[in-house]
Amino acid sequence: MTTTATKNLTPEQVATLIYQVATTRKPQYYYPVGYGARVAVIANRLLPKRLLTKIALGGFKSSKAVKGGAANVLNQ
Repeated sequence: MTTTATKNLTPEQVATLIYQVATTRKPQYYYPVGYGARVAVIANRLLPKRLLTKIALGGFKSSKAVKGGAANVLNQ
């Protein structure tokens, strides 16, 4: 299998990383896997938390939630 244009890892690459982690004497606490995880780690270090929250929640807002608030969405 080959890596896709979206920079995702293949299952073989992930399995190799899992094997390396499992056989390491002192594994790290966190291993970012894939392009998106690395970008998230860097953004978490560089950007303010409020901006990260807005970016993360921005994709989930609907026009109903913006116009009517949370109570309007919950009552539907």
